[in-house]
Amino acid sequence: MSQILHYFKEVCSIPHPSFHEEKLADYVVSFAKEHSLWYSRDEHHNVLIKKPGQNRGIHCDPILLQGHLDMVAEKISGSDFDFHKDALKLIEKDGWISAKDTTLGSDDGFAIAYMLGLLNDNTIDHPPLECLFTTKEEVGLIGAIHFDMKDIESKRCIGLDSSGENRTIITSSGGVRGKFSLKRRKKVFYPASIIIKITNATGGHSGNDITKNRVNVLKLLAQFAKDLKVDIGLSSWVGGNSENAIPTWGTLILGLYEKSDELMHRAKDLALKIQDYSRHSDPAMKIDIEFGREVAGCPKEETHEIIESVLFFPQGVAKMSDEIEGLPLLSANIGFIRHDEYWTIGFSVRSPMDVLMEHHMVKIETLAKRMRMDVEFFSRYPGFPYQPESTLRNQFETFYQSFRNQNLNFEATHGGCELGIWKGKIPQLDIISMGPINEGIHTPQERMDLASFERVYENLVGFLAYLCHEAN
Repeated sequence: MSQILHYFKEVCSIPHPSFHEEKLADYVVSFAKEHSLWYSRDEHHNVLIKKPGQNRGIHCDPILLQGHLDMVAEKISGSDFDFHKDALKLIEKDGWISAKDTTLGSDDGFAIAYMLGLLNDNTIDHPPLECLFTTKEEVGLIGAIHFDMKDIESKRCIGLDSSGENRTIITSSGGVRGKFSLKRRKKVFYPASIIIKITNATGGHSGNDITKNRVNVLKLLAQFAKDLKVDIGLSSWVGGNSENAIPTWGTLILGLYEKSDELMHRAKDLALKIQDYSRHSDPAMKIDIEFGREVAGCPKEETHEIIESVLFFPQGVAKMSDEIEGLPLLSANIGFIRHDEYWTIGFSVRSPMDVLMEHHMVKIETLAKRMRMDVEFFSRYPGFPYQPESTLRNQFETFYQSFRNQNLNFEATHGGCELGIWKGKIPQLDIISMGPINEGIHTPQERMDLASFERVYENLVGFLAYLCHEAN
């Protein structure tokens, strides 16, 4: 097992969902202490480690390497896995690594492994390294937004939060998160109920996968409730886990005044039609329907407010780029719904253009007002604007063509990343990105190509040596 794979598995053994990265930050700090490296840690648990240049890189200009400590915590319906306590159960099969029933966290565990590998290796040529491990990236880039750049000396940066192996990001989307909330009002008791449970939808990343027409389970359940065409009262509705993931599961319990064979027949017929038109995007999706006993639920008016807030939410792509084929310029995603004292619906909006995002936010505020729901926006972050001139990008392209004997691809992504934040804080910063082949990011089907994981690390080591050579 290679050293970097060892580090990746170490990362996977330490619980690190968003907002709970302290243990992994402890591990990274312990590593710095063990290797006698300068480090700092702030109140958000962002960790910066510095290492002097080595061999031909001693007198080179420094370079910033950056990735994030947190992971998206998604699991299959019915799993008892606890992201706050349990180590990921890794599976290696056919050259891929994944986790049993959960996300893998290769987004962004590979970056942590790469940086620890470089910090541990005293045999390679590299410039002075500034390795930055940020937190709460998956919930709005919060750690990066609050990070104080006073200790950063670099004017060039390699972002380690992308995938694809033979490509580098040239622009990415900005975004904002939000939530609808409605205080639960008086209860009505219903003599019967119907339970609709959807599991095993494909889901995906709300940026990179938003153009793939995958089912959003929560939107589907809202439409299902509307299409039943009977008096209902919302008793329970849960599903999804994160604003920036297309939900893979959801359970809706509706109170009924009476149950009938005709209603069950209509519900099952709806399920068959849904599975038929979703067979390409969500072939494994399962819909279970059954009658239940009496329940307490919302009155009719409140029921419609909640269901229609989801039903009329502007889910999916709202505008595509006229200049870059296949690139969305504006999208939105409902990621979760839950309830306690309040009904809460979490969502995200993405766009590289502030004016488009502002317009969509106004539409969402208008919808909330009509449904008598409160709405809140938070964790807004900027996009990474395209830079026509980039010395570092030109150097990486030249290196890659020589090293791998193939062309480097340039990617404009609808995903969000921290590169725009770094560019905003240090306008002269020259930035590229790299990462291995990952699939199913933000879903329990997430997996990483092990051979690609090794090759991209070779690219990183080789490129750092190339920069030393160029400087000399």
